[in-house]
Amino acid sequence: MGKDKKRSKRHKFNKKKDEFETYEKKLSKHGQTDSNFIDTSFQVSSYPWTTIEHVLDPPKIKKLKSLKYLCANQISLNCSNINESLLKSLPWSIWRPVWNCILRNGKDTIEIFIKFNNVFGLRSDFKNHKTRSFINKRDEAVLLNSIPNGNKHRIETIFNNVPIVDVVSKLNSTMSKIVLDLSHLKEFKREDYFMLFNISSLICLDLSNHQVDDSFLSNLRTSIYHGKLNKLIMMKLVNTKITNTGILNFLELDSNIKCIETNIMIKKEGWLLMKPQAQYHLTLGLYVLQDMFPDFNFSSPNIIDLMIINKSYPAPLDLLWSTRNKISARGYVYVRDPNFKPNTKVEEEEEVPQPKKRQKLKINANEFFSI
Repeated sequence: MGKDKKRSKRHKFNKKKDEFETYEKKLSKHGQTDSNFIDTSFQVSSYPWTTIEHVLDPPKIKKLKSLKYLCANQISLNCSNINESLLKSLPWSIWRPVWNCILRNGKDTIEIFIKFNNVFGLRSDFKNHKTRSFINKRDEAVLLNSIPNGNKHRIETIFNNVPIVDVVSKLNSTMSKIVLDLSHLKEFKREDYFMLFNISSLICLDLSNHQVDDSFLSNLRTSIYHGKLNKLIMMKLVNTKITNTGILNFLELDSNIKCIETNIMIKKEGWLLMKPQAQYHLTLGLYVLQDMFPDFNFSSPNIIDLMIINKSYPAPLDLLWSTRNKISARGYVYVRDPNFKPNTKVEEEEEVPQPKKRQKLKINANEFFSI
């Protein structure tokens, strides 16, 4: 009986404890006191952005194909099993028809492209896209956004439900230069901005329409000063919280940045304001810079031009490419003057008069002591 009474009392105590324990108190036990907190790491569900295929109508066979083509085509249909070590084991002459079939069949996912590009990307006849004329939305976007003679320009667009850490990791696995356009995104976590500093081959970054401010530019400047983003040459910062002072302080840094676009008018020695021109895409701006800076080789190695849109997957893939054709807001384009030479003249130091040497007194000891 005594044990039963103790159990009943313990049961009543636990029952009252559960009744009066608020939801916030329960959350605080797990390290979070805010009942409105949403853990975005579990909320955002990614999608297979590196392996998703662009479905195309099978090419029409107009004539009897060779056995070589049929073999290459069959391999292309199973290209997901190909790895870089296998690519290195055979010459480009064997893999070239396979790659052409991969492009023709729409099997050129980001994953497959990076594998082939890392091994054969420096080949002059390695194509980043299949040349077509407006067959679908993707072909249209490629044609409208490619730079002149753009065999070395790979255009990719993905949805926003992908962790930035995964994007950075994948971009760092390629030998290509990187152009990253984030101007269509409306939400971006603060820690994700700092992840961008780890893209080793980033040459162009568009953060237009973001809530970045002078503190971001200060952190970026510090990062560049310590050796990161040493290939970054162009930035677009239109419709941000960055001020005139922030940009001027940023441009004080001796870096490789040759072009910056902003909606702020600035006056800075060594920087030229370009004449306003028709709207253009980021990579076309980079292409124009080649004429001003001959040392900048735009197409070697080739370029991966990645845009992230403000829509989540699942959604129609055509939405990726229709958004790609929309150009974000324009601003003032400033280019580093290639003929500018900073004033490094060292002022002549004033001659400091040297103190006169004291003459030694010649004293005769006998005379001094009257000897």
